[in-house]
Amino acid sequence: MRLAGVSSTTEYHQRLVAILTRLAQTTRDPDTASALMRLAAEHTAQAEHAAEENRKPDQERS
Repeated sequence: MRLAGVSSTTEYHQRLVAILTRLAQTTRDPDTASALMRLAAEHTAQAEHAAEENRKPDQERS
């Protein structure tokens, strides 16, 4: 199911954020947890960027 105005790229990054966050919460190694949370933060930014790009009219997209 797709929401209006939500691209598959946005959905992809949101799924990765959920997976990476879950993995970070379940690992016992603090370095691994930190790395996973850093990746989750990067994918959060990418999801937000994709959502912003999706909201722009076609002529404004770069």
